[in-house]
Amino acid sequence: MLAVATFLASSAVAIAIVAGSGPGNKNGFPAFALESGRPSAKLPPATTPTSTDALDVIAVGGPIAHGLSKEAAADLGDELARMVEASELPGSVAIAVTDLGSGATVSYRAEAMQRSGCVVNFFVLALALRDVADGNLLFEDIEPLVEDIVGFSDAAAAFDLYLLVGDGDLFYGLERVGLFIDEVTGSGQSILDHPPGFEWDSRGLDENNYITAGAMNVALASLARAELLPVPWGEYLLDMMANVSPGLDYLLADLPDDVIVSHKNGWFAYDDGNVENDTAIVRYVRDGVPGAYVITFMSDSPDAYTSILLAQAVTRLVYTTVTGAAVAGSLVDSPGESHEEPIVDEPSAGDPAAAETGEPAIEDLAGPTAEVPAEPTSEAAPAEEPVAEATATAEDPAVELTPEPAVDSASE
Repeated sequence: MLAVATFLASSAVAIAIVAGSGPGNKNGFPAFALESGRPSAKLPPATTPTSTDALDVIAVGGPIAHGLSKEAAADLGDELARMVEASELPGSVAIAVTDLGSGATVSYRAEAMQRSGCVVNFFVLALALRDVADGNLLFEDIEPLVEDIVGFSDAAAAFDLYLLVGDGDLFYGLERVGLFIDEVTGSGQSILDHPPGFEWDSRGLDENNYITAGAMNVALASLARAELLPVPWGEYLLDMMANVSPGLDYLLADLPDDVIVSHKNGWFAYDDGNVENDTAIVRYVRDGVPGAYVITFMSDSPDAYTSILLAQAVTRLVYTTVTGAAVAGSLVDSPGESHEEPIVDEPSAGDPAAAETGEPAIEDLAGPTAEVPAEPTSEAAPAEEPVAEATATAEDPAVELTPEPAVDSASE
């Protein structure tokens, strides 16, 4: 981690806010001046949610009442650490869990920088929808891109969306998204160098993109609480993320059919291994009581098979611990020992339906079917704050991050 901190400090860009100065652009984004002199956009202000209880957005039948206790969170943290260690997975793993009912959090190396793959495209999706809500972009311009980015993890569609939020300037778009990530998650939690899958379009920060599991959880929790986006657009993104192509439902979405999993994948292969990432909001009803939690799993390992098995085991362990419900065929009883087949086949680089590519999605796969939200008509009070957090952590010793060779550009 020392290497990451040093790199961030040495490569940080000095930004000077200049009130009322600098040129605007055709979409009307307010501008501020960078040290380089290039104009850039301030982030549009968040819009007040239209619901008096924003948590209704993510509950299946009403406000979130079911939650993870402090004691259960501590036990879950211990079990996650045991499970990862028992798997003997080479490489690195990071896990974060946030219960949206109680506010309890559990982490395993959640503050460690991991190669992001396309999970980081969650932020360009959210920023584009915020721009739509703010009147700076047209929904019809971004709708097909959102469908392909979420439904098929299409890197080429994401590239086009970075262009749109940058008003036609790719680096302007990357810069806005990078600032947006810092606004939502806190600075120092990510490095956004290039659109995933297009490392030659580099900002010169690093040969890879990085983010922490903890940062992804913060962002998705903000979406779930209707803080990140106005409720209609937050609902739209949640619905889209719940209608991902089945070929990408092999990690955190491996749960019973009556559970709603809104998630964003990030998979790619490189010379020495594979990145298997997924971040999700999981909604459920237990004994008539609605509940929801956020979970992020990130792995960077030469052993993709074990990474997938471990992710599925973590998924089921967290679900059974939080909800108290059993999952048929669970792998959680023997992590690191079981070598059963993964529930869904590992994605292959040659199958754009099951892996992230820069190619157009295969047309005959079932795509997202989310309903387009109506524009908000009135404002109401912001959502209530969640119950105070009860934090349990299970950290392994700090590991110094050494960037790997550049990734395969066609499949990040």
